[in-house]
Amino acid sequence: MCSALAQFSVDIPVPASLGSTSLIKYDFLPGYGCRRGSEVQGEGDGKVLSRAAAPNRVVTCPSVAHGSPVRVDPYTCGIVCDAGFELSGSGGGAKCVSVCEGLNETCPDTYRASETCMQGSQALYRCSPCPLNPGFATRAPVEGEDDISLCLYVPCGPGTRSDGLRCHPCDVNTISNASQALECVSCETAETGTYQAAGGQSVCTACLWNTSVTGGVCRPSTSLVLDFQRVQSLFSLYESDVGADLDLYISEMCTQGYACLPCEPCFYEHERACVPCPYGSYQPNFAAEACFPCAEGQNTTSTASTRSSDCVCVEGFE
Repeated sequence: MCSALAQFSVDIPVPASLGSTSLIKYDFLPGYGCRRGSEVQGEGDGKVLSRAAAPNRVVTCPSVAHGSPVRVDPYTCGIVCDAGFELSGSGGGAKCVSVCEGLNETCPDTYRASETCMQGSQALYRCSPCPLNPGFATRAPVEGEDDISLCLYVPCGPGTRSDGLRCHPCDVNTISNASQALECVSCETAETGTYQAAGGQSVCTACLWNTSVTGGVCRPSTSLVLDFQRVQSLFSLYESDVGADLDLYISEMCTQGYACLPCEPCFYEHERACVPCPYGSYQPNFAAEACFPCAEGQNTTSTASTRSSDCVCVEGFE
């Protein structure tokens, strides 16, 4: 028996019929025995003893991906990682990970390759962000021509704005008319009469551009307007009368390229045009289709009158 068994107390049964002690044979479970650390060397490098004290047994170290199990000492398993891999963690959580762990096959266009690692024949990269370069955008390197460890930039062209890393198209009704612009500027349509219906553009164009239309596109009581100053003049009256804001309507006007608007007081709509009220009539309202006549014996001193008080008696009436 192993000397280690001396630590255990063993009761030897005494058969009643013999009246004396019988010899009883004890044996180990399969695989167990009295092994010393020096004896396990012949079992192979990936084998260790289950414990230092007997009874013990020989056990095989667990396999590991991308590595091989080894014997650190007669009772302890270790790992030797394959080429290109390194040990991560300890104890039961130890594993072999690629020395290129966490690296990328390519870097995004706003990053540069700050570190290169070869995994077999494949190059992997650690990517670092490029610094901002106002007026410019980064570009992807050309394989075989550019140094991937450098940040490469190109200027942003007209119709775009730069955030220092990318070129962004100007929004609708905004433009940039020079390279390396940091901001796109508004066409300020309500003041300038110019507009840009598309994004990514460098010039503003006339808002009321559709000269091919005729008055037939407008509904009754409105007139066709292709002069932006006329639009501004009418909306200044609308705003003071009913609070209509040109900014709320300007986009639709400029997209279709024309405006259909109610005539102002002292005018009436005739064949989709605003016509001044003739002598002897007046009109105080918007969107009129006719003018009110003065009373019999009255006339106005001018055309385009707005009030009944503009009607005065003609000679011979009082």
